[in-house]
Amino acid sequence: MLIADTGPLVAMLNAKDRHHESCTSLFRRFRGPIIIPAPIIIPAPIVTEVAYFLQIEPGPAVEAAFLDALARGELIVESTTTQDFSRMADLVRQYADFRWAPRTPR
Repeated sequence: MLIADTGPLVAMLNAKDRHHESCTSLFRRFRGPIIIPAPIIIPAPIVTEVAYFLQIEPGPAVEAAFLDALARGELIVESTTTQDFSRMADLVRQYADFRWAPRTPR
């Protein structure tokens, strides 16, 4: 099983993304137990984020292709549960004072 987040999915689907090749390679290489391909799971909130970024670039055609893949069951969307929301709230409270440091250019 592979749980996919927004960044790698967008990079795989956007040929202009600087991480496109590495993310595409990761998704192509990933396999579960021999013979049975491992499912790629996407948490439900990630679907909206991916669709949003794809409609900006590369555009609506790729966004629609992503949604078609979901409709065909090629990717598994995992629903968010009430327990998930409770855990999220706990994490927000736990890290309320945390501040992200600015990124330095590479």
